Amino acid sequence: MEARRKKNENDYAWFKRLVASYCEGDPTKVAVEQNIAMIGAFRWRNDSLVYTNLSVLVTIGCSLVDYYGGGADQPAVYLRLDVDEKTLGTPFSHPLAHVQLADDEAPRFALAGGNSGNVIMDFLEFVYLRYKPGDWVDWARRQWLSELDTQERQRQFTRILQAFEDSQFQLLRDNHRVISTVKSTLRKAKDSFFKSHLNAMDREILEYPAAR
Repeated sequence: MEARRKKNENDYAWFKRLVASYCEGDPTKVAVEQNIAMIGAFRWRNDSLVYTNLSVLVTIGCSLVDYYGGGADQPAVYLRLDVDEKTLGTPFSHPLAHVQLADDEAPRFALAGGNSGNVIMDFLEFVYLRYKPGDWVDWARRQWLSELDTQERQRQFTRILQAFEDSQFQLLRDNHRVISTVKSTLRKAKDSFFKSHLNAMDREILEYPAAR
């Protein structure tokens, strides 16, 4: 399967080609949301992830079905997660893993996640945080309360959300220990969903600068 966008191929032409070639013309087969499609190729070696080419299309203002049916003029966002140890580029220009916005040209952005090797779930979360933040919050709340559903934990989560909504950074400082615990809870949840990880040391080799 060749999921990579071809040179000079725009978002619409790429999506039409992939859906027609691999999905029998049905865009819902690559939909994770009505307006978010994911198409990718992966390779593993001894249960470790060694190659990823995962493309995402987010349509703005219409569904994937409408976009496929004739949305060439509709706005859309293309993102791609790349992991390829055989394409290293110039020194430290291709972090493992990195996110690209278009074709094979710069810029390339290192995927957030610290030393996590679970780049697939981290990329999926990256997309939801930016394009489906309400759904992400609902998921995060469920994970936080699944460990212990008490009124205090409900209040803690609500307090953190309110601090973001009101731009109260001092309140976030005051709750930094709770925030750290919430992050750990979400990390465990993500890692339990997808267990094939990129080697963390390999990821660190191509990270620059040393931020930790």
